[in-house]
Formats: sequence, C-alpha cells, structure tokens
Amino acid sequence: MDKKEVIMEKLYEQKKNLEDMGYNVAYICLFGSQNYDLDLYTDDYKSDFDMKAIVIPDLDSLVQNSKPISTKYEYEDGEIDIKDIRVFIETLTKTNPAYIETLYTLYYIIDERYSNEINSIISKRDLLIYSFKPLFAKAIYGMMMEKQNAMTHPYPKTKWKIDKWGFDGKQSSHCIRLAYLMKNYFVDGTNLSASMIPNKEEKEIIMRHKLNQISLDEAEKDVEHYIQIANEIKNEVVNLFDIDPTYKNEIIKYSRDIIKKSIINEVKQNY
Repeated sequence: MDKKEVIMEKLYEQKKNLEDMGYNVAYICLFGSQNYDLDLYTDDYKSDFDMKAIVIPDLDSLVQNSKPISTKYEYEDGEIDIKDIRVFIETLTKTNPAYIETLYTLYYIIDERYSNEINSIISKRDLLIYSFKPLFAKAIYGMMMEKQNAMTHPYPKTKWKIDKWGFDGKQSSHCIRLAYLMKNYFVDGTNLSASMIPNKEEKEIIMRHKLNQISLDEAEKDVEHYIQIANEIKNEVVNLFDIDPTYKNEIIKYSRDIIKKSIINEVKQNY
C-alpha cells in the first residue's frame, strides 16, 4: 500500500473503534507531520499517526446540559484528540492553527450523513482565515511562544530528550515551521494549503531541530530569531487588517445543522 492508503486504513479503523466506544463520529482526520510532509519512518525516528475526531452529542447530553466531550485516546500508532463539535467549532473559529489544519489535511473521513454540512465548512476555510487574518496571526504567534517554552520543559514524555540534549527538538521544529507558515502566507501571499508545506531549504532546517542535530545554544538562537520575525509579521497584519465575522457565523450555523440532523435521526430511531 502507498502512504495514503496506509493512512486512510488507519483512519477507518479508528473511526470504527470510536463508534464501538459509543461516539457519533462526524469527521476524523490526520493531524501532524504527515500534513506538512515532515513525517519520518526510520530506525531512529518513526512519526506517529495522530488524529482529531469530531463527535456529535446525543439528545440526553444536550437535555442534561452535560459538559461537551474533550478528551484524548491513545492507540498503538499515536493519539486521537476527540472533540465535541461545539468545542471544535468554537476553537476553529478562534483560528487556532491546530484546528485550522483539520480543514486542510488530505487525509480525512466524513460521515456521509453530514457530508453536505462538513463539506460546506471546508469550502469556507480560505474565506474564514482571510476574514480573520489578525486573529490567525496572533494565534500562530501564541503557539510559537508555547513551543518555545515547551522545548526545554521536562514533561514526563520528553524528559529523556531534555536530559540527553537539553531541549526537545520536536517543539523547536514546530516553532520554526509555524514561522515559515506565517512568512509564506502573510508575506509571500502563498495560499494557506501550500504555506503549510515547507520548501526543501526550510525542511532541512526544521529537520535538524526535529532530530536534535544541533546544540541547545544554536536551537535557542534559531527559535528566538524566528519568533522575532513572526512578531514583526503579526504586528503588521494586526495593523493592516480588520476582522469580519461573516464566515464565522456561517460555519457555526453549519455545525448547528449537523447537531439538529443527528438529533432528528436519533429521535426517529429511538422514540
């Protein structure tokens, strides 16, 4: 099987697993390095197959005003971030880069019952980002700052990297990748889909960080350099563009339509 076939098989497997666990999965997609052409499968480094799954609340959850689902589930090849569609849409419309990515991945499954609404949301992705440019620039910059802080923090899963190299190269590599995304999209005017994939030169720099092939001192200087560039881009974008909520409101409406459709189907089947 080629790469896409492998990924799609994993998506179908995990969609079924989640449904067997009782989740109503409207959308499941790949999240992470495969989307940026930065995945590796060597003896020394194997990329995970992380996913995001968007689920729909049932009638009882809505009636009882239960807290929307937001949890993570680990499986043998990675982690699945499970989000109630209400949480997903709220975070998406704040232009969080980790959620915007879910609208641009090539690897996804849409439940056919909600295909019209979800495809409509995806079709609005470029308009949403363009109308929220200042918010998107701030969100990317904020995530870069988080990655900078995380690169030397000894989290339980990455403490061994800190002990060995002084920093987690995966975190610094994400910081630099996001800086290139900002430059490609906001400065060069490249469409967002293409902006997410670094060119050959950019990829080489990112990979040196990802594989911890540089010193801590060099890594910190690189990250500080790219954060300074990103901050300048962010400030310019914030000063030049206004926010238009039109497409945000349209996307929220589509998500409500999905919930309504799901509840109607549930009522027809059970009552």
